[in-house]
Amino acid sequence: MKSFTEKTAKALLRGNITAIIIVVAACEFIIMMVGIIITVKSNYEYSDKWTIVSVLLGVSLLITWFAALYFTKKLRLDIKYGDTEKIVSKVNSVEEITDYEAGSAAVYIPVLGDLFPKLFNKKMRELKYKKVITEKNCKYEIPIGFNINKNDSITLYFGRRSGLYIGCEAND
Repeated sequence: MKSFTEKTAKALLRGNITAIIIVVAACEFIIMMVGIIITVKSNYEYSDKWTIVSVLLGVSLLITWFAALYFTKKLRLDIKYGDTEKIVSKVNSVEEITDYEAGSAAVYIPVLGDLFPKLFNKKMRELKYKKVITEKNCKYEIPIGFNINKNDSITLYFGRRSGLYIGCEAND
């Protein structure tokens, strides 16, 4: 069984930072595009329009930068200092869940599925994982390779400042 490492924690936290930055940048892009459309449709002279557009672009980029820094502050501190919070908990139950990856198979089309089975007759990929329900009735996802049974104890890792669930380790 693979041990929990600080490198694993940092990789998971960085993934969350990336997701937050993408969402903030998308929101700012939409705001910028609305501003550009309003500016172009207005009755200003040609040179004034593009001055306003460039100012809007600069302001939206600054807002994106500061919003991303603000929303990821706790995650960045967790990565910088690398400290995690450990909680030892008892397992109440273990669930094995089978899910299917969205978009992993083409839509079945009756005629084309018969003519070209490799292209149009695919099955969706199965994703198997386990969820552990702890003594506080909280669900946590664990890797498939963990052999954890009811009433075993596990160590859960969380970011100290962000409180984000990072991973778990089975206690022997």
